[in-house]
Amino acid sequence: MEQVWVIDAGGSSCDWWLCTRESVKPVAKTKGFNPNYNRVSEFLEEIAEISELSSFRDAQQVFWYGAGCSSESNQNRIRQLLLRLAPQATTEVKSDLWGAARACYEGEPHICAILGTGSNACFFDGNTLRTQKPSLGYLLGDEGSGNHIGRAMLKAYFHGSMPNELRESLRSFSDLNLNTVLERVYNANQPAAYLASFAPFAAQHQENPFVRNLLQSVFDAFIEQYLLPFPEVGQTIVSWVGSVAYHFRETISQRLDAYQLRRGIFVGEPGERLAQFHQPGS
Repeated sequence: MEQVWVIDAGGSSCDWWLCTRESVKPVAKTKGFNPNYNRVSEFLEEIAEISELSSFRDAQQVFWYGAGCSSESNQNRIRQLLLRLAPQATTEVKSDLWGAARACYEGEPHICAILGTGSNACFFDGNTLRTQKPSLGYLLGDEGSGNHIGRAMLKAYFHGSMPNELRESLRSFSDLNLNTVLERVYNANQPAAYLASFAPFAAQHQENPFVRNLLQSVFDAFIEQYLLPFPEVGQTIVSWVGSVAYHFRETISQRLDAYQLRRGIFVGEPGERLAQFHQPGS
């Protein structure tokens, strides 16, 4: 049986899909992997302990769409990783932008926006992909992302600009000892994922006026930094991929209307659509 695997690798989690002629199915969800931040050795140790992925070694083809995979050097790192996991497989490694663009493509050129742990955007016509601005990561960029929301929430909390009732709710949501937070952000592994872990709190309180204004500011920053520079922005739809895009789709839609931009589809997790794209015989 021909086995094609598709891996949708984000900063917070990786979704593993098995594609055969008969079906596509999710097999496992593992911790996120970004070659800019994460260690290959730790990732391999985790994979070795997941029994559901034991058959991955027999894969004939593997398609990896990942955060941090826009450079050739990082793509080579992923190819070497996959070679250790599936020695006989042919592999294709592309950025998460390619995954998002293919997942949202419905026959019409579109601008594709990614809002997950990080953020990015591209123009895709079905064959070629073009960006207007580089993705600068969680320290210098990632406007509109989960970690941007987390940064904004934590800054408001510690600077005292957050309303008291919301502060109490946030304190119940997470350990907000200042030293602990600074340690997690500046010295621990996966700081972007840690910051993004506060996005669900914002999602739970979207109707709160303070949170609503904070989210509008966050998404306006993304629109202005990543979308408006595209010359096609007024004529083509903007499609959205990622957990942040999906869970905040109502607020994003309002901001798109404010900027008079065309709204495309919202896809929370592109894995299934990518698996269908690569399904043998499709």
